Amino acid sequence: ETDIIVSSLCLEMAIHPFIFFFSFIHFSIVLFFLLIFIQPITTTFKKPIIKLTSKSKITPYVIKSIPIMMIINGLIVMVQFLYYGVDVNIGNLSNCLSLTEEIEVKDCLNLIFYDILYGVLRSERTLILCSSNVFLLSILYKVLVTIKTSPDSVIELEEEVKLEQILHFEPPPLSIFKVQMKVYDLLVCPEFFGVENLLHEKPCLYVGNHTIMGFDMPLLVYHLFKDEGIFIRGLADRVHFNLPGWGQLLELVGAVLGNRKICGALMRNKKNILVYPGGAREVLKRKSDDPYELMWKDRLGFVKLAIQYNYTIMPVCSVGSSEMCDIVMDIPLGWMFTGQSKSRNGLTIPLIKPPSPSQLQKVYFNFCKPIDTSCYNGDFDNLDFCEELKQKTKLAIEEGISMLLEKQKKDPKRNTITRLTDSIKGASENYFKNLSESKNNINNSYDDDYDDDLDDDYDDDDEIIIDESTMDEDYDPNLKKYQ
Repeated sequence: ETDIIVSSLCLEMAIHPFIFFFSFIHFSIVLFFLLIFIQPITTTFKKPIIKLTSKSKITPYVIKSIPIMMIINGLIVMVQFLYYGVDVNIGNLSNCLSLTEEIEVKDCLNLIFYDILYGVLRSERTLILCSSNVFLLSILYKVLVTIKTSPDSVIELEEEVKLEQILHFEPPPLSIFKVQMKVYDLLVCPEFFGVENLLHEKPCLYVGNHTIMGFDMPLLVYHLFKDEGIFIRGLADRVHFNLPGWGQLLELVGAVLGNRKICGALMRNKKNILVYPGGAREVLKRKSDDPYELMWKDRLGFVKLAIQYNYTIMPVCSVGSSEMCDIVMDIPLGWMFTGQSKSRNGLTIPLIKPPSPSQLQKVYFNFCKPIDTSCYNGDFDNLDFCEELKQKTKLAIEEGISMLLEKQKKDPKRNTITRLTDSIKGASENYFKNLSESKNNINNSYDDDYDDDLDDDYDDDDEIIIDESTMDEDYDPNLKKYQ
């Protein structure tokens, strides 16, 4: 019996870690491929992976091997269960049958049940991994078969689903925005000009200047939603959606991939849209760049869509974020976009030093007069019209930036520390002023009531008449006047 027990333990020590390691590696590989395939279609690598998978010669062999792997994982589950549970129960069952006079059958069955439960718990990790493998493999099998059969249909279906999600998007509750923006809003205290130019009765294409790293954009989206009830859908670069977690966060606040198909669908559904024609080059300004220079190059896409869908353009400009950021150096990023876009070969990302408390200051926004596009009669193929509209928008934003810079220079409460100090000082003065007024009001009220009582009780000799019957025992009747 001792030899059998020792042999069993040696077998467990040798085989169980191997089985667990195999199941874990298998689970990790399957999960990795599923995570790639479930990425949103907006990511850069999703379409190439689908096309590569459909054309690869390895894919048919992988599809054929999946049922075999499912059987292997199922057998591992059975072996684990039998090894830890039934093997122990056979010995217990024989003992129970030989000792039926001393041990009741009910107790034997209970013992067998607990042994099975013990076996399941002993092999818990392997059972979970192998069961998960079977489930994930079944999903991977369906995905691969669908991609191999019709990759274009998969891409088209995903794009349609994504577009439906975008069009039926509901803004998050304003309370969530307030929690997220409370501290930021307090520090920079944004000030808005030209609010009277906003159009509430019709949707607009908001066109703005990108300040460094886009620190001003959340303030614009938040305050338009909170103060004016206008929720704008921001058009974002594809790079944002390639970053796990960050792209999903942007989608939660309404951002979408900035291409013509999605933007056109939003315009057909009368949504307010925010676009920065300067794109990545403008938001990732270099140390030598003018912080408020518009870097639109030859881009005409946003004006073509505005003319095509007869969308009013609302120029909006921002000033203040760049003064808070000191660029230490420019880190090259062009190597990341090799073979994709020539315009991004010289792209850099600024390394920014965290702002000191003295650098924190107010951010200013200006809504310029809206630009009507109905005069172009939807002729978006006319490049002269597009260029004219682009220059009108650009000029309006540049004039708005100049106006905001003048406001910024003359604003005595531009600095955050100065503004907070004045606010605290003003609040303290108001508090003590109100406290003093309340104290005076209480004293005046007491004096008036006291004088009225004296007038009622005085006799002709201006002496107070004391009713001794109303006094308590400690009252001295010799005192005829109040002190």
